[in-house]
Amino acid sequence: MRIQHNIAALNAYRQLGNNNNTVSKNLEKLSSGYRINRAGDDAAGLAISEKMRAQITGLETAQKNANDGISLVQTAEGALTEVHSMLNRMVELADQSANATYQDQVDRENLQKEVTSLKSEINRISDSTNFNGINLLDGSVNKTSAVTAGTITATSNPAVSSKTLGTFGTAVDGQKKDAVAAVDYSAKVYVGDIKNTSGADKTITLAYKDNAGASQTITLTVADGKTATTADVVAALNTGANSNDVTFTSDSGTAFDGSGTAGSFKDLYDVTRDGNTIVIKAKTDKTSSDPDEVVDGSKLGGISVGTTFAASDVTTATETLKEEYDGTTESPIAFGSLAGEETKYVKSEAASYKVASKELTLDPAITNGKAAHNSAITVGDHTYVIQSSNAELKGTTGSEKIVTVDDGDNADTVAQKLAAAITADSDLASGNGGYVATAAAGGKLTISESTARGAHIRDTASESATTAASIASNKALTIKAAAADAGNGTLATFDASKMVNGTSVTANGKTYTFVSNANAEVAEGSTKIVFSSTDSSEDLATKLATQLTADGVTGASADGAAVKLTNSNLTKGASAEGAGLTLQIGDTADTFNRMSMKISSTSAKSLGIDSVDISTASGAAAAIAVVKNAINTVSSTRGDLGAMQNRLEHTINNLSVTSENMSAAESRVRDVDMAKEMMNYTKNNILVQASQAMLAQANQVPQGVLQLLK
Repeated sequence: MRIQHNIAALNAYRQLGNNNNTVSKNLEKLSSGYRINRAGDDAAGLAISEKMRAQITGLETAQKNANDGISLVQTAEGALTEVHSMLNRMVELADQSANATYQDQVDRENLQKEVTSLKSEINRISDSTNFNGINLLDGSVNKTSAVTAGTITATSNPAVSSKTLGTFGTAVDGQKKDAVAAVDYSAKVYVGDIKNTSGADKTITLAYKDNAGASQTITLTVADGKTATTADVVAALNTGANSNDVTFTSDSGTAFDGSGTAGSFKDLYDVTRDGNTIVIKAKTDKTSSDPDEVVDGSKLGGISVGTTFAASDVTTATETLKEEYDGTTESPIAFGSLAGEETKYVKSEAASYKVASKELTLDPAITNGKAAHNSAITVGDHTYVIQSSNAELKGTTGSEKIVTVDDGDNADTVAQKLAAAITADSDLASGNGGYVATAAAGGKLTISESTARGAHIRDTASESATTAASIASNKALTIKAAAADAGNGTLATFDASKMVNGTSVTANGKTYTFVSNANAEVAEGSTKIVFSSTDSSEDLATKLATQLTADGVTGASADGAAVKLTNSNLTKGASAEGAGLTLQIGDTADTFNRMSMKISSTSAKSLGIDSVDISTASGAAAAIAVVKNAINTVSSTRGDLGAMQNRLEHTINNLSVTSENMSAAESRVRDVDMAKEMMNYTKNNILVQASQAMLAQANQVPQGVLQLLK
């Protein structure tokens, strides 16, 4: 028996301590309701639980964000409700003013006063509607400061075809002076859809020259009650066959058969349609049984267009085009586009237009008239030979035109004298002349077909074929040179510090959207460009320039933070937009948890009603269509807002369900099972009491030693 070490008591004491600790943990869980109160309880479970808590918190906040988004959308849409009401009132006023029972100076002026007041209120709503200080309807939510759109300056470079006006550098007396030549040829005929109401068949005729220089004609017939649409005319000319109401009657030309025949119209010319524009271009070659047979552009002449349609039908077609676009005959718009709509009525061009031109640059070695001696230029069927005043002319046949220059004349003066000689030679009867030449600095000589040699137009049945000189007063048909197809300048300049996901740049009608996630969705038709937060302004410019080049844009390159264009084929300006308002509708920063919201400006100018004037009957009639277009625009905007609101409501429902399920999952990980824990507590409490009793018994064991000492 020992008294120094009571092993039984030590064991009982240890067990008592363990049981006390266990009971303490049972009490902690029962009192807190959590199974995990510290990392020591379950380290992995704690990590899982905290991640779930962060997700749940994010989901709950996203619900609040989505509800705030709905409030924002309702604010904007509510404002547009009143805009719709005012636009409908404007339609009513325009209809009223268009009636012939009102006077301009009294009645219509008073009606216009209300229209002016309504436009002012629409502007006020556009400027003042805001949510928490954020303007919603003035277009500012779509703007971006990360990209500054540049200006593309169009340069004159019409489409190239095989029309030949001559080449500088014809060999004379064994000598030849080289030159740089750029041959341009294109003609556009603007027409409308003309219905034949005359009671008899009517025709459309085209006069052209074939591959041998012989004059040919092509005839299209439109029966009474039928309509000659632009598309059908183009189809008939291209196929040499009937197209709907347009009957292909005849073509006096002979088709290619590989044996050098002269060619029919469709063999020699390509015809395309651009809106109500018929574009006619000479082909550069002809693939037939003889693939080497080439269209001789030098033989082709101007295209003449004539019709036998009644003057009243032509006038009706013209007025329809005018009214279909802007409803007025007083202010026709120029060729181009406005508010994304195709231009259907085109103002006439001046009589000085040119349908074909060629720029020739004299050899830089020609520094004076003496150096130009014996050089020549062939224009049409004429050859112009330069003769120096103190030099002997050799190798001529006598049929050439002689242009005398002084020994001291520089290249510019030589070009001017050539231009004067060519322009003065207008032998239209034999078809040799009819050219206009101009000279510019640097020895540049531009030779163009004159208006008289170019295309001829017959505007009505009662008029004879006329040149473009008469088009200014009779606008049913118009001719215009090909539009420029080149541009230069700065497309866009980037500021990486302000770049946000969803920023877009639009160039030439195509949109490039910058996204921070390669899997992000962009608008249909938009090209995705992925960027990162570490990209510099220079990096952003390089990425856009690279994509433009891949899309076939020539001359696009990065110059520091800017995208530059050199001799590019871009013809339209550039614009830049931000991502709009971005709502955080998820628990992560991924792009799919962010919703972009764009709201266009609804000012009177943006809606196209700023110039609406119903103070005259014609103005009122025109205003009806304009205001109805504005109503459609506002309806579209409200539709977009309604779609956003519906999406947000579905988003809230989804977030609510997800949050509920995540809370249940987190509860299973972290919450305590009270019944089970109470059972463990009861068990451990009994063990504590048993441990205490046994400790007391163990402490009595050493007392037995005292019996030995008695």
